[in-house]
Amino acid sequence: YYTPGTYNISLTTSDGINSFSKTKNSYITILPSPGKYTPYTESFEVSAFPNSDWMIFNPDNSSYKWELKTGAAYTGTKCLKMNNFGNDTLQKDELLSSSFDLSNLTSATVKFKIAYCQRTSATNDKLTAYVSANCGKTWTIRFAKVGSALATSPAQTSAFTPSSSAAWAEFSFSLMSTSLTENFRMKFVFESDGGNNLYLDDINIAGVYNP
Repeated sequence: YYTPGTYNISLTTSDGINSFSKTKNSYITILPSPGKYTPYTESFEVSAFPNSDWMIFNPDNSSYKWELKTGAAYTGTKCLKMNNFGNDTLQKDELLSSSFDLSNLTSATVKFKIAYCQRTSATNDKLTAYVSANCGKTWTIRFAKVGSALATSPAQTSAFTPSSSAAWAEFSFSLMSTSLTENFRMKFVFESDGGNNLYLDDINIAGVYNP
C-alpha cells in the first residue's frame, strides 16, 4: 500500500478446479509516514467517528465502546464517550490515534480533559494512556488512573453525563525523548469494573521546537 487510507482485503484459494474468495471490508488502515505535524489539538467537532485520525478497538463487538457524543462536551458541542454504564467487568476498549511527527521537538506534553464518576465507591474503572515511537509496533504506559483517582465528580448510581465544565478535569503527561519520532502514536485503553461512563475532550500535543 503506497497511499494512506483504509482498505478492503481479499483472499482467493483454488485447487485448480474450484476457487473460493473471501473479502473483509475496511480491514487494514495505512497511516501517513511521517505523521501529522504538531502542535495538534482535537476537540472531536467531527461529522464521523471513527475516522482517519482516531480508530477504536472493540474486541467484544458490543455497544459498550468509544463513541461520538453530542451535548456533553467541554469545548464545542461534541466529545468522545466511553459507553460503560452496564458494561461487564474486565472489558477493555481502545482508542487509537493516527501517527504524528514529533521529530522536530526537543520536548513535548500531551494534555486532555476527562469527565468521569464512579458508580459506587467500590467500582474501579481504569484509564491508561500508552505511547508508541514506532507507529504502534510497541507501546509504553505514560498515564494510568483508577477509580477515585480518575473521578472528576462524585459517585452516582445512575448513568453519568457531565452537565457543566465543573464536571471536567485536565490531565497530562510528558513524553520521553525516545518518543519524539516521526511515527509517534498514542492510545487510551479503558478497562471496565462495572462502573460509569467516561468522557474525553480537548486532546492537545505541543512542545518545544528544535532551534
